[in-house]
Amino acid sequence: MNARMLAVKRSASVALRFEADRGGYAVAEYLDGNGNGVRSAEIAAGIDTQLAPAQLLHDQFPSIVFGLLAGIPDMDGARSTAEGDGVRIGSSRILTLGPDGTATSGTLYLHGRRGQYAVRVLGATGRTRVLRFETGTGQWLTR
Repeated sequence: MNARMLAVKRSASVALRFEADRGGYAVAEYLDGNGNGVRSAEIAAGIDTQLAPAQLLHDQFPSIVFGLLAGIPDMDGARSTAEGDGVRIGSSRILTLGPDGTATSGTLYLHGRRGQYAVRVLGATGRTRVLRFETGTGQWLTR
């Protein structure tokens, strides 16, 4: 929500970049410096600038991790025997939020002691939905 508001306030795209770190993911905010979206090469070149230090989800919520538990199907119905990656927003792992309300489409899977969740981002509208996997029915249900 903060990144979305920053994009509107600055009239520029703001992105959340997910980087593997210490068995989890560090998340940092970046500002599009030249109007063509936030890109890995432009982050490395200093064109797209980091707005704040990266944060680990684990530091804020110690029992929550990005991941899809073994045996639980993803939103597309694929089931795995091993725990799966929880960040499904493209190979660059950059979730961009535009000042016009659009966003990168994708799904973030999180789990903890109380269950498996998914945060689904719809690109055209930037709308997010939180879903919980119900083991009894084997379905993802809107929370």
